[in-house]
Amino acid sequence: PLELCDALLGEDWQTNVREPLGTLCREEDGRLSFFHKSLSDWLVDPAASGRFHADPAKGQEHMAQRLWKAYTDWQAAGARAEDRTGWKPLGHAGEAYALRHLPAHLKATGQTNQRKDLLTEFAFAMRRCANGAVDAFLEDYRFERGHTMTDSLASWAECVLKNAHLLRRGVVRWPAH
Repeated sequence: PLELCDALLGEDWQTNVREPLGTLCREEDGRLSFFHKSLSDWLVDPAASGRFHADPAKGQEHMAQRLWKAYTDWQAAGARAEDRTGWKPLGHAGEAYALRHLPAHLKATGQTNQRKDLLTEFAFAMRRCANGAVDAFLEDYRFERGHTMTDSLASWAECVLKNAHLLRRGVVRWPAH
């Protein structure tokens, strides 16, 4: 989302990235995308793109660091999950992105301990459900089931996956709302 790009990359990204790409990109529903997949293929190929090369691993690392910082700021704010302010600098679209994708960015960058801490934090789990990220939430636990888990994470995975039907339903009386 463009709102997330503004929050994570600062205002310079418009001048240094978006404007030079000009008509090679299109903006639709608050997102920026390339007109053709061949452009993204070219950008990630260092031999072909030269000085324009965009390293996906560095991008993953940057996203993981920035989203983890927003999460720890949110967590440190304490109180009820909905009152915490750490996500605010990301904007609404940025928070939605973080809730869905932070565990995947941590996985991609090998930050296993942070990912396991995140997946066993009740307030984060409830915030994900309340913000419509239930399918991403469930997928994280399905992935973990195939790997070595701590007892705590195994308990979370078992509980979450057995009760997926309740998480999808969500009602005002339960903690995610």
